[in-house]
This record gives sequence, C-alpha cells and structure tokens, in this order.
Amino acid sequence: MLWTTISALAQSKSIKIVGGSAPRGTERRLALVVGNKDYAKPGAGLRNPVNDATDMAQALEELGFTVLRRQNLNRSGLEAAIDEFTEQLTRYEVGLFYFSGHGLAFSGENYLVPTDASLSFETQARSQCVSLRRVLDGMEGANAKVSLVFLDACRNNPFPKSTKGGVSQGLVIPNNPRGSLVAFATRDGRTADDNPGERNGLFTGELLKHLRTPNLGLRAMLDRTIAGVESRSGGHQIPGRYDELRGDFMFVQTAGWPKVTEDRRDPVADNILPSVYSLKTYMPTIGNQGNYGTAVAWAACYVRTIMEARRQGLAGQQSAIDALRFSPTYIFEQVKQVGDKECQLGSLIEPALLVMQRKGAVLLASLPYPSCGADIVAYHAQASRYKIGGFEALSPSSNQTRLSADGLKQALVVSKNAVVIGFQIPRSFMSAGEYWQPEPTESPKSSVGSSALTLIGYDDQKNGGSFLLANSWGKNWGKEGYIWIRYDVLTQYASLAYQIGDPVTPVSEKK
Repeated sequence: MLWTTISALAQSKSIKIVGGSAPRGTERRLALVVGNKDYAKPGAGLRNPVNDATDMAQALEELGFTVLRRQNLNRSGLEAAIDEFTEQLTRYEVGLFYFSGHGLAFSGENYLVPTDASLSFETQARSQCVSLRRVLDGMEGANAKVSLVFLDACRNNPFPKSTKGGVSQGLVIPNNPRGSLVAFATRDGRTADDNPGERNGLFTGELLKHLRTPNLGLRAMLDRTIAGVESRSGGHQIPGRYDELRGDFMFVQTAGWPKVTEDRRDPVADNILPSVYSLKTYMPTIGNQGNYGTAVAWAACYVRTIMEARRQGLAGQQSAIDALRFSPTYIFEQVKQVGDKECQLGSLIEPALLVMQRKGAVLLASLPYPSCGADIVAYHAQASRYKIGGFEALSPSSNQTRLSADGLKQALVVSKNAVVIGFQIPRSFMSAGEYWQPEPTESPKSSVGSSALTLIGYDDQKNGGSFLLANSWGKNWGKEGYIWIRYDVLTQYASLAYQIGDPVTPVSEKK
C-alpha cells in the first residue's frame, strides 16, 4: 500500500511548497528510501521491494533529493536509519520517507515490518515492528517545511495468519492532521498487489510513471497514479485518498510556471493570470434539466464535454462538440438519494465526480435525457472510455471564510478545465439576466435552495471583474443559459468548488 503523508508544518510565515526546475531545486531535499525484500520468516519474502526502492531512489536523486539508500533492514537497522534521517532533516526544507515491504496495522496503529520479524502473536507487533509514528514524529520534530511519506507496504503478508487476530490485513485510516494528505495504494483494510510478474509493485510502478512530469501538482500526480492502478488491476485495487492538505507540491517545476504556495488558492504572481479567460468555445449547447434535481449531473457532464472537445481540438465547432455531450442520466442514476423515484431530490457533487473518475461518462446520444429510473448497467463499458483523471476540492484560504476569486481563476487557467461550483440560490437568481447581482436584502442565509453551476471563464474588466458560468435551466434563463457574476458575489454565494483532473485516455486510443 502506498501511503502518502504530506505535512506543511505550522509556522507563522508563509511556506512555499515548490519543486525545482533543475535536478536540485531552490529548497534542499532529503529522502530516506528503504526496500525490505528478504524476510526471515518462511513464505514472507517479496519480489519487488528492492527494485521499488532502487528505482525510487534514482528518480528522487534526479529530482534534487539527497537520498539515503537502505535495503533489507532488521528492526535495529530500520530504527537507526529513521533516526539518522530525521536528525539530518533539520538541515533541509523538504523531507521524504519511502518504504517498500511488508506493513500491517495493530490496535489502530500502522507498523513497518523489518526483515527479522517473526510475530507469533498479536502483541509482538509493537516489540518486533517499527511504528510509522516514529517516522512522522521525527519529521515533525525536524521542522521541515514539507514532509512526505510514501509507503508501499500493504502486500498480502503472512504475519497476521499466525496471530490471535489483533493484527489487520492492510493498513488503517491514518489520523492525518490538517495540512496533510494521505493516499493509500488500496482502500484501508485491503491489500495491494506486489505485481510479481513485473519489476515494480503496482502502485510504485504507476507512481514512477508520473513522478518526473513537469509542472504536475502532487494531487494531479496521484490522480493519474490512482487511475492507472485501478485500470491495470481491473478495478480490484482501488486506491483511497484522505485529503487535509492546504497547499500542494511539485517535484518538477519549470521556469514561468505558476508557483504553488501553502495557500494555493491565492495568485502567486499577478502577471501570470490573463485578464480574460474563457472555455466557452468548447461548451456544448446549453441543456435544460426540467423539473428534475439533476443540476450536479449536468454540471459534471458540461465539464467532461469541455475536456473532450479541448482534447480533440474542436474549438468553435458546435455540431462536433454537441456530438460529445454526455448523459446526465448515467451520472444521476448512480448518485441519487435512496427512494428518489421521481428524480427530483438532487445529489451531492463529490459522489458524481467519483462516478466519472471510477466509471466514466456515457454519451447523450447513447443514453437520452431525461430517463428517470433507467437501468445503466449496460452502459458501463462505454463509460469506461471517458473517465476523468481525478478531482479536488478548492478550499478557502487559511485566514478566510470564503473561496478566493484568484484561486478560482488560477484553477481555470492552470488546469484548462472548467470548475464545478456548489451555489446558494437566492430568489432573484431564478429570474436573472445576463448579469446577476443579489438584492440588498438577500444573503446566502436567505437562499431558497442550492444548485450546481459550471465555471467556464472570467473577465477582469466586465462589471469590475466577473466570472462566466453555465447553468442547466435552458436557454431562456440568463443570456441563453449563461450568466456573469461579479468576483465578490460568486465567492460569497459559492459554498463548494471542485477542480477536475485531465481525462484518462480513451480505451480505443491506448496502445
């Protein structure tokens, strides 16, 4: 299981979390890379951990890390390596710990298994293994600006079989603090594939494919890794991710690319963001959800069409873009509320995006709308061609209570994808024209409901700075289904925002 913890340690000053554009970046980087393969317990040996560690160490050295390489460590050796690493880390800004081998959980705590462990009964997990807490506490004590832990360590191991049952297969959900991100190679309590037919474990192999990609944030890199693992395992290994991270991290960042800071919602350089930006040229014809609670599904489908039209270079080609409209029915039928036979009770945004990440989307020409109650099982094969790479929630700044307008603009420009917005609807919004401004007596607290909109552009000069959004209430609302909302107004009424990752390559185009 790959388990990733990224912690931007609390400091009074702003912490810049960036990667370098050369083998050694502006911040100093230190990594401890351990591969445990040759276990003393019969049947516990593994094929790939040393390969995993060797390849990971080489990649990290290319990315500017000073790497401490260790292999086949017993308990005392593993503890000594961790202590050496965390002591040296006091002189570095970025620390990374990587372990490939056996890992297990006991009484809610995760443990790394050294090569000399025998584990005849459950309490020996504490005496024979090394708690991951030793690593995390040591890295925190070193006061590194960025702490990363990659743990590819939840192979199906033989140790729990000889215990009384207190040791779990797989690892457990980490209690990761605010400002961190934890990613599992597979869901908590499950085991990951050592991938014995190839050089690397399944998760590490996918991670290595994307680690060196320039200007790719950590979340986006993990999105691609997760999609690759799920695809190659035929859906048997589905990674989990637990995101409390406030900033992001790039392993490779080229000159001119927007810097990534601890508060990645604020602009880092004003001259990087254009004054006008729009994805409208890739938008399908505005749809009408009618009396159904399908706004979230419509917004998600707009985003997916924009991504596909952009990928195919169809700017302004309306008929070709409309041929790539996706069916809200396929999404909604998988996320609607229990008992919603009339399809009118709405849905949450994140489950809808999870459907597109894990299962994909279906063309509207194949599954018409509306089709409330439709059996969508037969459409899963087509949907798998149109998965998204992932998504992430955009959060307010640490000292703010609302979303940052500049953060939303940056999300559009950097990803080149539309953003799904959860929006509180006041009464005046129902009859809005080309521009919308709430009435003086209105506020988010007085809203009559909520809906989902698709953020597709902005203009710094329009009405003092406004966002362009698409709705699914037909072309008679707003201006042919679109509306402009001032920056300060949108951030006041927007309760949620999600940035979408690049699409997974369609099956028919894979080589």
